[in-house]
Amino acid sequence: MRKTTQTLITLAAAAVCAMLITGCSAKARMVRHQRRADTYFADGDYSKAEVEYLIALRLDRANPHNISRLGQIYYEQGRFRIAYAYISKASELLPDDMSLHVKLGTILLNLHGFKEAAEQAELVLDKSPTNVEAPDILAESVTSRVELDKAQKRLEKLSKQIGDTAPLELAFGIMDFISGDTNGAEAALNRALVLNPKYAS
Repeated sequence: MRKTTQTLITLAAAAVCAMLITGCSAKARMVRHQRRADTYFADGDYSKAEVEYLIALRLDRANPHNISRLGQIYYEQGRFRIAYAYISKASELLPDDMSLHVKLGTILLNLHGFKEAAEQAELVLDKSPTNVEAPDILAESVTSRVELDKAQKRLEKLSKQIGDTAPLELAFGIMDFISGDTNGAEAALNRALVLNPKYAS
């Protein structure tokens, strides 16, 4: 009886050790693939980085870094439908990363999810009022007069909060153009250039 008990204890201990070794091995392999992927990503070799991140993700399916990087790769390649799946998941796992919400808003614009794009822009502006891309996303998400009025009031309130900026003037110009006021749009864009002559957008 004592030998049987000892045998069972030995087998259980061996099973636990095997599980720990397997887990550690999977973690180590994930880290190796992630590091290789990060190197390829930094070098701009997205094809190789994608392969390595996908392997790493199979070893750790909830890893926010790998999910985010895959989303960024697909985003940069203009593959917006697959990018949406990864960026939306990454933004859930990393809710304070405003760059992910900006990318998600841009993707939604390209997929004609205008209401959802506006929600992402507003979320970014609430947490990061000086973000330079969110005003543009909000302006481009407008599809009705009601939304136009709402967006204009939102950005006018922001302008009072942070002051006049080139990104805000660009957004006002976009909304003027949408409403048919081409003179107002041109004036807003000129103000944006005066505020920041090097403003890329």
